[in-house]
Amino acid sequence: MMKLRPEIHIRQNIYFQLFFWIALFVFGIARTYGEYDGIIIRELVIYNFCHWIFQIIGANFIYYILIRYFFDRRKYVTFSIGLIISLYMISVINRIFIVYLAEPFSQTCLKIVSSVFSRISDTFYSIILFQSSVGHLYSFQ
Repeated sequence: MMKLRPEIHIRQNIYFQLFFWIALFVFGIARTYGEYDGIIIRELVIYNFCHWIFQIIGANFIYYILIRYFFDRRKYVTFSIGLIISLYMISVINRIFIVYLAEPFSQTCLKIVSSVFSRISDTFYSIILFQSSVGHLYSFQ
């Protein structure tokens, strides 16, 4: 078996982490894309992104700290207690983050995005009406 230099191993691990979590997020969005309307899918993207952050933190903490440090050293009781406590704490922090930060932020973002989209669509509609009325004036001459 070929030994890798530590910096290559770290770089590969970072690339794997980036690819894995982005792919998981994209597949999760693609899975729900056909089930909901446009405004709801935007809210789901923001909501899923907020959960995604804590999934990454939780999974990496469990793997790199609990499994590698306690489980691999056969400290099963300490691992089990650490796992239960960390799952509970990550869930509580995630819920607090979602309720007090993500949901108000997503509602604000949705209002802003809806306002921007309605202004853009109103502008395009006005341009289309203007062009059709100008074209209509030229056609009678």
